[in-house]
Amino acid sequence: MGGQWFDELTTAFVTSRRGALRFALGGAVGAAALRLGLGEAAAACRKPGKPCDKKKHKCCGGAKCKAGTCKCKGAIACYNTCCQPGQICLNDIGCVNGPLETGDHCNPKKRFGCQSGICACISNSEIGTVCTCRANNCAHLTGLCTKTSECCLGGCSGFTHQCEVIE
Repeated sequence: MGGQWFDELTTAFVTSRRGALRFALGGAVGAAALRLGLGEAAAACRKPGKPCDKKKHKCCGGAKCKAGTCKCKGAIACYNTCCQPGQICLNDIGCVNGPLETGDHCNPKKRFGCQSGICACISNSEIGTVCTCRANNCAHLTGLCTKTSECCLGGCSGFTHQCEVIE
């Protein structure tokens, strides 16, 4: 920012010492009001693990007020939010998907245990039910594949190399 530009800006708004004082005080009051407003908005909800009252306080990040405390249902609390089932809480990052890689066995109720967040199952009389993590860019039914983990649903046919329903 050049000095000339700053001089032009201030002279456009300020024409006297009294005007300069008003300009400075107005900016300070505006900044304080903005900070106060943001503080009130942040204080309007309670983090998981903090005390709450259903009538007075809203819980943040998916938590619900239960027995006077903001609690995460079926998940862990992580900073200001509730992780999805299967996610883990990392310091300074927050909730991230779990460590399971494409092809690893998974629990469909905790699909976020998969890095991709996709867990799909195949059921038939030969193998029973097997659930595995699927690729992020998985193929839909009739999409081309080389292995089952590339299919969003079902499995990969070794004959047609297409994703299909396995029964």
